[in-house]
Amino acid sequence: MVDFGIAERVTSGRIYAVKEGTPLFMAPEVILGKGYTTTADLWGLGVCLYDFMLGKFPFSDDSASKTEVFRAVLKAPLTFPKWLAKDQDTISLLQGLLCRDPNKRAGAGPDGYAEVKFHSWFKDFSWDGLLSRQLTPPFLPKGANVRGGPRRGQGPTRHQVQSGSVAEDDQGADDDAGFTDPDPSWADDF
Repeated sequence: MVDFGIAERVTSGRIYAVKEGTPLFMAPEVILGKGYTTTADLWGLGVCLYDFMLGKFPFSDDSASKTEVFRAVLKAPLTFPKWLAKDQDTISLLQGLLCRDPNKRAGAGPDGYAEVKFHSWFKDFSWDGLLSRQLTPPFLPKGANVRGGPRRGQGPTRHQVQSGSVAEDDQGADDDAGFTDPDPSWADDF
């Protein structure tokens, strides 16, 4: 999980460069400049899951200053609402991913990501179904696909453009038709 605008490939060892990212998602080791590995991404996953499930960030909010966010990430207790108390699988997963010690963080041990993948929170989840793209999503927004256009067979849809009152008809044409990448070398390492 990365913001590809600041992505850094971790090939071995640690990274010490602090990229200008969203403070709410920064792991403690990144904030402290101690160097970090891919375990910082596990922290980011924990922040995302906490936000998706509870509707707020675990240590601060987006109205706080960077300094306030950094202080909270480093010192504030991880709390859960009372209504979640019965769901120990969720609490356990979030506590594991949001562990401030990167060496003890879920997925950082000798079993690697398997510790997260086989966590009891995922007990009914089909990883094979995910990898083979055979899962049925729990929610599909009407009239859109991952590229933002209409789904096949739905015909044209009408989208309102946010910048004004101009509307454009989407006839389902290939958005990439006629596009030539000016610098295709970005894919050389893949």
